[in-house]
Amino acid sequence: MSGSDAVINLAIDSLVLASWGEVVTGILRGEPGRIEQQLDGDAVFYDAFFGTVTGAANIARKLGRMKGRAFNSATGEVRTALSDETSCAVEWIQRLTTPEGPMTLEVASFCSVRDGRITRLCDYVQPLENRKP
Repeated sequence: MSGSDAVINLAIDSLVLASWGEVVTGILRGEPGRIEQQLDGDAVFYDAFFGTVTGAANIARKLGRMKGRAFNSATGEVRTALSDETSCAVEWIQRLTTPEGPMTLEVASFCSVRDGRITRLCDYVQPLENRKP
């Protein structure tokens, strides 16, 4: 991670996981610029809420503006993280404060990196109807 202001701290020395962690920190803190810095210009993002989103600026705009709309505050906790030089898989938990109350989401993230930038990021989130309060 790039410093003490990170929301997700990983004890693994991996540039791929560090990039993923910076994107998640940008999402949870509402910082589109932080997200965009980690993405390849033609990056692809997928999750069940947004579907497929292409382009670093589009992805950063959508994900970076969730704070204040979808949630007011958030934390993340990594359960399991695996990576090599070009990809990572992370099982993690988001704890959100929303206008409707607290929400816990279990997430599996997969990302691919080329030349130090994320080219593909897919988040698979626990269905909302089955989520824990």
